[in-house]
Amino acid sequence: MFALLTTLALASDPLMHQHWSSTHTPWGLVKTLNQQHGEILDTDLITPLDGLHDVPPLLTAVVVHNFLENFTRNEPKYRHTGFGKGGRIQRNPRSVIYQLGGKVDGGLWEDIKQRRRDLVNQHKDTGVRPPLDDMNFIVTAGLLESFITAEMARLSAEKNMTVTTVHFVAYLGPGGLSCHRDLRLDGPESRRAILAAPSNAHVPGAPRLKFWFAQESEEGEPAGKRYFGACGGNLLLTGPGSGGFFLFPPTVPVPDGLTDAQAAGLENGRAWFLYHEPWARVPGDAGLYNPNDIRGSFVFTGREKRPEE
Repeated sequence: MFALLTTLALASDPLMHQHWSSTHTPWGLVKTLNQQHGEILDTDLITPLDGLHDVPPLLTAVVVHNFLENFTRNEPKYRHTGFGKGGRIQRNPRSVIYQLGGKVDGGLWEDIKQRRRDLVNQHKDTGVRPPLDDMNFIVTAGLLESFITAEMARLSAEKNMTVTTVHFVAYLGPGGLSCHRDLRLDGPESRRAILAAPSNAHVPGAPRLKFWFAQESEEGEPAGKRYFGACGGNLLLTGPGSGGFFLFPPTVPVPDGLTDAQAAGLENGRAWFLYHEPWARVPGDAGLYNPNDIRGSFVFTGREKRPEE
């Protein structure tokens, strides 16, 4: 354990960090560290998902954001009510979260599906093509429902995962979400699949998530961050992989022999977690993205299936 922490401390050196940034995915880093220090890390902390989990090409970040924003804008029933509840949650100008189901969305997902059914029934016997706005709603809502239903079934069959809620995050500018832990994934059986929506400005597979190994400080911010790889594409996180559950408990002490810089922010009696930072701000980024170039991700949250399921 001490050797592993020392390795990660060394990776915080600027030269090492630059090297690791370009050559290590989180799952590659887990494999390397396990080879060097024994099987100390679970191999399923963060794992890639194959192309069968790709978001359909018509459900671009722009299309999904505009659809959900138009449906939720100025609707009080979907507003954020605290404790992670609400159909539309916006904490800063650079990102918006739309929750879809799981009894935390203010009824948003059921309302979307019901609106689609109503429009289909309204127009099916008229023999007249529906107005463009109605047709766009029918098509987009249908694509969303088909994709989400199919993906839940895939995750159940392939990854033994029960999905409890889905949300879509629209990134309107760089740094939309800070380096954080997903606190609701609070046990080792917790699971979260993150699937990037197609975007005009993003190359598929290019890194969009950075991971960090750190202790939580009293302020809730990561202390003594150590780099833990970057990745793109689709991926599956466990509870420890998402940071909702500790990777190492508070009983694991800070190793001796670190320099002051390597030990900065670390303190005995704190647990060790994995943090992640999506669509991180990079040099040259400023302001918001062009509206046609926003990014977005679908997030499926749940847990490992129980034997009786």
